Amino acid sequence: MTDDETYELKVVSLADYLDETDESRGELIERFKERELRSNSLPFSVMLKITLLDLTAASRWCFERWGLPDGPCFESHSTDAYCTDESDHAHEGNWNWSFYVKTDYDYGFSEWSFKMDSQLNEFCKMLPVLRDQSQ
Repeated sequence: MTDDETYELKVVSLADYLDETDESRGELIERFKERELRSNSLPFSVMLKITLLDLTAASRWCFERWGLPDGPCFESHSTDAYCTDESDHAHEGNWNWSFYVKTDYDYGFSEWSFKMDSQLNEFCKMLPVLRDQSQ
């Protein structure tokens, strides 16, 4: 069994994240301001407890279906980059994810946001087989 197999990919609630985070009140206020801004353009979301390997696979899955994610681009620093432009720039997309906090090595909370409810539904239907697709 690999380390990733010991950590289950889970759909969780925002309350689960709040129960497990050790972020300060100030950090949480900033996080929720960012979340509110993101929800203006990407109003449909799901919170996951996810491994780094699964997060990478989910991001690739979204990119293959809907193109580049919305917001500032950090992909040029990724080992599996889908944008190689190293300048400071952003993309206008219809999905994105935000990593919230690690709860263990290579495991933590992330929120996945989408422009359309149909994208969220398609993403959630894919989650049970995500790990099978990434191996």
